Amino acid sequence: MAKVKMILTSLATLGLLLVLNSCAGTAQEKAELDQLKNALARTESERASLKEDVTKLSESLDKAESKLVHVTETRDHLQQQIDGLTDSRNLLQQKVDEIVSSRDELQQRVGELIKARDAALADAQNAQARIDKLTEQLQSQVQQVTDLRDQIKTIRSILDQLQQKLK
Repeated sequence: MAKVKMILTSLATLGLLLVLNSCAGTAQEKAELDQLKNALARTESERASLKEDVTKLSESLDKAESKLVHVTETRDHLQQQIDGLTDSRNLLQQKVDEIVSSRDELQQRVGELIKARDAALADAQNAQARIDKLTEQLQSQVQQVTDLRDQIKTIRSILDQLQQKLK
């Protein structure tokens, strides 16, 4: 901005000097006129250079704005992906929590079933022991009955013999 003001001031000064130059025609004035023409040429050259710089800066700004739009779109897209992944993670966490809860319930149920199985097994073992004991008692009593029958037979035989002798 400062250069542009300086250039415009220089141009205005040159224009004024040219007007003055046309009025007077001395050698000194011609030298000053040549200096002013040289200054004007330099100013115009600087002006052209500044215009090129402004054009380049404008193009650079346009490119930067285009890149900014692209980066913003990319950021928005990535944010959507992050939001989607966050939702998926939350859903998976909920499912994991449900599975853990189900696992805990199943472990508790398995524990109860193991206790019931152990109790049933203990009852079966006790019943088998009682059956074995009763079987032994039965066999013992069967043996006693058999022994008593043999004794009864022997006694009958002896009674028969005695009755035969008494007859």
